[in-house]
Amino acid sequence: MHNKRMLLAVSAAVLGLAAMADTTLTVAKTGNDAAAAADPSLPFLTVGAANAKASEIVASNPGERVTISVGAGDYQLTGSLAPAAGVSVIGAGPAVTSLIGNPGGTALGQPLVTLASATSTVSGLMISNNTSSV
Repeated sequence: MHNKRMLLAVSAAVLGLAAMADTTLTVAKTGNDAAAAADPSLPFLTVGAANAKASEIVASNPGERVTISVGAGDYQLTGSLAPAAGVSVIGAGPAVTSLIGNPGGTALGQPLVTLASATSTVSGLMISNNTSSV
């Protein structure tokens, strides 16, 4: 009987860990925001749409972490990018992945990228129309 209880406790713990698995969303020049919003296994076209989906995921699943993997290419921002707590935006490297600020999309003096918390990260990409590279 004791072994059955132990097995149930271990099974519940494993199921709980499986439910908290990390999620990876991708952004690619061949992506489609509408299709990826409905099926996150497909690539997004824009970083903003992927970030909105990542924010939904972490809001509905506290403790879950989401990685937005941004492929090589230049990606236009239409406003500030502010990854939520638990969201990481990772490019393919600053030599090949760029986020380009929209001159009309952010107010003068406003940052193109802001981090919501210590668990938000942005790395492996160049940010242009700004003075930062991360």
